Amino acid sequence: MAADDLEQPIGEAVDDTLLDRELDLADAARRGAVAAKLLVIWRPDRAAADRAALVTEFLELTRAAGLAGIVEGVVRAAAGVREAAWTDREDALLEAAGELGAHRPDLYKAQVPFNGSAAEDDLVDRCRRLTDRLPCPWVVLSSGVSIEDFPRAVRAACRGGASGFLAGRAIWRDAISADPAPALRERSVPRLRELAAIVDAHARPWADAPAAAGA
Repeated sequence: MAADDLEQPIGEAVDDTLLDRELDLADAARRGAVAAKLLVIWRPDRAAADRAALVTEFLELTRAAGLAGIVEGVVRAAAGVREAAWTDREDALLEAAGELGAHRPDLYKAQVPFNGSAAEDDLVDRCRRLTDRLPCPWVVLSSGVSIEDFPRAVRAACRGGASGFLAGRAIWRDAISADPAPALRERSVPRLRELAAIVDAHARPWADAPAAAGA
């Protein structure tokens, strides 16, 4: 279940998130949900205390409901800085992981370093640094990564300590049409199978990650 209330100007990226106060997580658990996810926008010019309060409340609610709590940290440049001109993104990924991961979510969802466009060994090295920062299992998301680059990015992340991926757009983005069913069958399903095989071959099992045993 998505537990976030997105603040998103029309036609632009999500700027900030709050907790969805209308969502009953206990009821979601009774209906079969097993996890809840909170997107947290991390900006260097915004207060860490506000993010801490948001994540703390979210994890308290998920644990009270008996759900796994997934925290998705997405970094953005400071106000007035164009994303294309932002040179500190990779360090921000590590800083956000250390800050948000310190709350020990059941799973941390991270952006792919370099948006998946670097050499695989460089991606693996960065992902190992993410693993070192996180006291919990983690996976990669696909936003910002091309469909073509995502399998290699998932392999690099798993080699660097990730336990898999939690993604949508890199799987079904090119199937959006008036009649998506044929494209989903012909492209998205094989793509998903390929990604699952990569995870089976290279990922760190979720239960082997720090804190997973107590989740």
